[in-house]
Amino acid sequence: MAFIRSSRQMRNEINKVRKKLLKKAMTQDSKNFWKGVKSLMGQTDGGLNKIVIDNETISDKKLIADHFVGMFTKKVDDLLGVYNPSEVEKLDDSDFVPFTIEEINKGLKRLSNKKCWGMDSLPCSFIKEMGEICVPYLLRLFNKIALSNEIPSTWKIARIMPVFKKGASDDPKNYRPVSNLNSIAKLFEICLLQRLELLDFDKINGLNQHGFRKQHSCETAICELVGIISDELDEGRKVCVYSADLTAAFDLLRKEILFKKMCNLGIPNYLINLICEYLTDRYGYVEVENEISCVAKIKTGCI
Repeated sequence: MAFIRSSRQMRNEINKVRKKLLKKAMTQDSKNFWKGVKSLMGQTDGGLNKIVIDNETISDKKLIADHFVGMFTKKVDDLLGVYNPSEVEKLDDSDFVPFTIEEINKGLKRLSNKKCWGMDSLPCSFIKEMGEICVPYLLRLFNKIALSNEIPSTWKIARIMPVFKKGASDDPKNYRPVSNLNSIAKLFEICLLQRLELLDFDKINGLNQHGFRKQHSCETAICELVGIISDELDEGRKVCVYSADLTAAFDLLRKEILFKKMCNLGIPNYLINLICEYLTDRYGYVEVENEISCVAKIKTGCI
C-alpha cells in the first residue's frame, strides 16, 4: 500500500511539473509551441520551400514572391472589375488641433508588442521601448504631417507575408496575405483613432453595428438577433433571416465612398483629409525568406 501511495504521489508531482512546463512553453514561445502541436497533429506546412503552378514546381524564392504578389493583387482586381481610383476633394482643415505628448504616450500604450516589422525594419516593441526618448520627435513629426496633409511615402508600402492556412503547403491558394506596416505609421493610426473616439461613435457606427465598438461583439449581436426573433415569434409572426458574407470587404474599400460617408457623418475635415491621403497611392510587396517581389500598386482597401 505504501508503494502505491508513493507511486500516486510521484505521478501527481510529475503531472504538476508537466503542467508548469506546458504553461511556460505556451506563454514564452507560443509560436513554436503551436507549431509543434500542429506538427504532432499532422498539420505542419513544411515551410515555403516550393510551390506548384500548372504542374510546374518552383523553388526559387524570388519567383515564388513574384507569383504571390500577382495572385494577391489579381484576386482584388477580379472583384473590382473596371475601376480607376479618382482624387477626392481636399477640405478646409483649419479645424486641426495639434497633437499632444499625452496623446502620443497613450497611443504607445495601445501599440501592440509584436516583433514583426514593415518596410522600416523596426518592430513595434522597439518603438515602445524607445518611447520616452522618441515622444518629443514623434510629436513634431505627427503635427507636421497633419498640417501639411502629406503622409510619408514609405508609410504607404506594405511588407506582405504569405501565411499558410491549411491543405498542401505547395499550393499557393492555401496561403493568405498578411500586411506588415511601418511601426511609426501604426502609432500615427492609433492617434487618429483616438481622435475619432472622442466623437459620437454610436452615430458613426450606427446602433446596429456590433463590430469595432466597445462592449460589443459577436455575442452581443447574437443576443440582439435572438431577442428580435423571440419577440416576433411571441407575436405570432413568421421570421426570415438573411445572411450575407462580403468577400474581401476590407480589401475593396473605395476611398471615394468612404469620403462621402465621413462627410455626411460630420467627421472633422482634417481627419477626413488625413484618412483619404493615407489610403492614396498605396503599394505592397511580398517577402519570402528575405527575397522580395516586385512592388505592386494597391488600388483599394484599408491596408
